[in-house]
Amino acid sequence: MVGIIVAALIKVIVYIKGKNAKKFRQGKEYGSARWVA
Repeated sequence: MVGIIVAALIKVIVYIKGKNAKKFRQGKEYGSARWVA
């Protein structure tokens, strides 16, 4: 069950990143640090 939730979260994050790829390009490093922290 946990694996399903993790997989869903990854899909959502990848979808959001793909959707906002152009917007995130400038703040990519900031966004990555935010996700990790």
